[in-house]
Amino acid sequence: MPTILSVWAHPDDEAFGPVGVLAQARAAGYRVVIITATHGERGDISPELEIDPEHLGSVRLEELHQACQAIGVDRSIVWDYPDGGLALANATELRDKIVEVLNAEQPEIVLTFGPDGIYGHPDHIAISMATTQAFAQYMALNPSSEQPRLYYQSVAPGSDRVINAASSGDFPDPLPATTIIDVSEFAETKRAALDAHATQRHDWQQFLDNYDWFNTAYLHRVYPSFGLNDQPETTLFA
Repeated sequence: MPTILSVWAHPDDEAFGPVGVLAQARAAGYRVVIITATHGERGDISPELEIDPEHLGSVRLEELHQACQAIGVDRSIVWDYPDGGLALANATELRDKIVEVLNAEQPEIVLTFGPDGIYGHPDHIAISMATTQAFAQYMALNPSSEQPRLYYQSVAPGSDRVINAASSGDFPDPLPATTIIDVSEFAETKRAALDAHATQRHDWQQFLDNYDWFNTAYLHRVYPSFGLNDQPETTLFA
């Protein structure tokens, strides 16, 4: 069974962007594997919920479990790096742990954040860098005729301004989308995955007015590199 591996920093990262792609992969017969590097214990809590901040990490892991069930994830790998501290973690160790998963799963497709971190989040940038380096090392150590593909999460043209306006700083735009996929069939799956992350509702609710956010997935293909004259991809699972 072919595998898609996605690598993220926090519980809910898998629900914000790639749910449609992951659900589509599942429907296409792919095994879906997710890495989450932290427990998200330093996140804010939606104000309507009464949760002790000391217990937030365990609550968010349960939310992740529910989201993975909604998506149909086959394997969820969770590490215990400190939330907000990935940029300070041992970069070599983090890279090597991802390489270990790559060796075990041998995925056809790898998906993670781009170097912009979508909105400049240091944890997102750190996991992007570690995943990119791990992918390169895996490729060097395991040359084959069937090379895996690496994608970064991107956003719809113009959405970068919305994201930047909702954040606390001015950040570079995500890399342009090379891969634009109709995932409208899985809009309710995305909604269910987001609903599972109730403690983070204050974050994701602000984006729900963007209808296209549920119906179209935007990715940037890193490897094999995308040529200037190439037409945008419309599926990962031809």
